[in-house]
Amino acid sequence: MEILCVHADDSPERLLFLWNLFEGVPKFYRDAYEQGVLDADRKTVLRKLFFSSSSPLRNEADNWFLRELRGRYDMVLQYLASHPGGNNAEIETAARRSGRAFPRSPCRSTL
Repeated sequence: MEILCVHADDSPERLLFLWNLFEGVPKFYRDAYEQGVLDADRKTVLRKLFFSSSSPLRNEADNWFLRELRGRYDMVLQYLASHPGGNNAEIETAARRSGRAFPRSPCRSTL
């Protein structure tokens, strides 16, 4: 929190945005600081940390995606390709019907 107070806007909106990106992982905040984007606009933060060829967190999105899908990414991607705009409830229903249902998280609904 100290690094944010010194180097970024510590408004609730900004803190929530950064928490959603980094989930409280200190290394990710440090990466943002080292890239000089702690106080940058959202588009710049995302581009510099995740989408540029030299982005320090470039592979994190892939890792998160694979963790969240728990090996069922092929089913989800096939469903979304054939049902553009499908929502979470529709994907879960399709997964149950295919026999590849996602385990329920005790804290939140996940794919």
